[in-house]
Amino acid sequence: MAVTYCTTGDISDFLRVPITATTTPNKTQVEKIINRKEEELDRRIGHTFGRDKIISREVHDLPLLYTYGWGTPLFLQHRNCRDLSGAEGDKIEVWEGAGSTYTDIMGEEQWYDFEPVYGKLFLRGYIFTIIRKF
Repeated sequence: MAVTYCTTGDISDFLRVPITATTTPNKTQVEKIINRKEEELDRRIGHTFGRDKIISREVHDLPLLYTYGWGTPLFLQHRNCRDLSGAEGDKIEVWEGAGSTYTDIMGEEQWYDFEPVYGKLFLRGYIFTIIRKF
């Protein structure tokens, strides 16, 4: 198992006991505990450090905020994001109520700005949307 935040050797040094494949707890068990604690830490902090975290679907309501020149901000679940790429399957879908469908605006860069360092997606042109829920 891949561990990121610490290794079995780090735990062994901290506890001052040897951890090998034949000890109790063994190396695999310690790595499972480390992985569980990494997930718990990421969930509590709300961010992942040093690991790639793939979010497959985020649904947002438009907030009643508007930054002049940028648009309506959507705060993504994580910071330090990769750049958006339609070739890799990334989408930005906007609900079109008249047709009851989602429309992908990924290729139309005049509709959005993306700030990957802070995990913010700004939608332009949606300031006067009457219905903001969903």
